[in-house]
Amino acid sequence: MIPLIILYSIVLFIVGIWFGRQQMSVWKRSAQVKRGLSAENLAPLNRNVWRYHPRDARHLGSPVDYVVFDGMEAGVADLRIVLVEVKTGNGAPSRRERMVRAAVIAGRVDYEIVRIP
Repeated sequence: MIPLIILYSIVLFIVGIWFGRQQMSVWKRSAQVKRGLSAENLAPLNRNVWRYHPRDARHLGSPVDYVVFDGMEAGVADLRIVLVEVKTGNGAPSRRERMVRAAVIAGRVDYEIVRIP
């Protein structure tokens, strides 16, 4: 009977270690996501990486992070509109972000006014 109890204890110990590692993985991923969101929100204030006037930027979040109206604050006549995606570390664009980029490159971008009666 004692060997069965020892075997049961060992199995519980191993399962406990496995669940502990899974939990650490979740916490690590959560911390990375929070760091990325913070960097995304603070990007316009970082002069080292942001080349536009912070007041020209409008945060969307998804599917692109910012729409920048480059030159709006300065009142430039030939305003440029830039879609900006902020990434930290080795982050890669998502499928939706790549679709938006392809549409912009192909020129499938329009301006439309919707009137509500």
